[in-house]
Amino acid sequence: MVKVLPTLPAPHTKQLNQREERMSRLFFRGSFQTPTFTLEDLSLLEIFKIGKQGRFYRAKITRGYCKGHRLVTCKLYSRNTPHKNLETEINIMKKLSYHKNIVQLLDWNSTQEPYLLIMEQAECGTLKNLLQNNRIQLSNNKELKAQLTSAAYFISLGLEHMASKKVVHRDIAARNILVCQFPQGCKIAEFGLARDLSNSKVVKKEKGQRPAGIPFRWYPPEYFTDGIYTLQSDIWAFGILLYEMETLGSSPYPEFETADEVILNVCSGYKMKKPRQCRNEIYEVMQFCWSQAYEERPLFSDIIKYLEDLVENDADYIQVEDCLEPHAPQAQPSVLVPVARNMPHVPCVQNSYVTEWLDSV
Repeated sequence: MVKVLPTLPAPHTKQLNQREERMSRLFFRGSFQTPTFTLEDLSLLEIFKIGKQGRFYRAKITRGYCKGHRLVTCKLYSRNTPHKNLETEINIMKKLSYHKNIVQLLDWNSTQEPYLLIMEQAECGTLKNLLQNNRIQLSNNKELKAQLTSAAYFISLGLEHMASKKVVHRDIAARNILVCQFPQGCKIAEFGLARDLSNSKVVKKEKGQRPAGIPFRWYPPEYFTDGIYTLQSDIWAFGILLYEMETLGSSPYPEFETADEVILNVCSGYKMKKPRQCRNEIYEVMQFCWSQAYEERPLFSDIIKYLEDLVENDADYIQVEDCLEPHAPQAQPSVLVPVARNMPHVPCVQNSYVTEWLDSV
């Protein structure tokens, strides 16, 4: 029986807008035609993520534009990457088409090495780096809990879109969330382990695969006990991602050092404790995501409804003391009062750079 998160608002509906329809038509061409861009057409400005299959760079197109973009994100594949892996990742991203919370694939080179993907620019890098590099300033931010809740909401929108397409990510983690704007511009990236489940309900563990080859701290118990990974397994990983966010980029299961310790405890029903500054509602979502039986975990659509309610409540209330003049007396303790609104408002910043954002909050 699937566990249901409490106090859900009216059903959340999702429709493709005209922009999404236009973007979805960008991916009709075959994966292995003559490349439009090669590495010679790119200036690699800064590396911001190193993965098992390649490196992510901030890059600049030196010859023309790529679908209107000059500044881009480039994934440069490692040498000797199997061509099948490249083909799978491209096809997955093409199937997902356009979604505002999934990194947009612009072009690719799959015919000559070094293979590469060209994606939209992520000004703020990865969510993990953003949180870790700014811990002190973020810890002093009064709006941090609301900002993290909003980021979780937008990420869940992207994951729900993936689930609706029958695509399982298998590597949901803060290091694989690219940030264009925080919190609304959090985008799911890195589809090297993703698989299409249109013709199957599960991904089966490869024979002889060792924990070192998978992100075992993010993996659910059914993978270790039954050798399977389902759409509901991504929900477990989303709960781990929430833990990362609430601890500002800390590694999950910090109390365990080895893979064997993590796997043994996960399979035995161990759950991480509530992070110190985490709001109770978010920890409740984590606990639902970490249901031992994957059939009992909520759907991403359920999580969206719950987080949407939290985001709306955060936007409905302000601290009275923040609205008072500096010289006004504050004899009464601060209370929360409702704010009139027409449409739900989600806190966000429009800054392109992390430092400017931190100064703005």
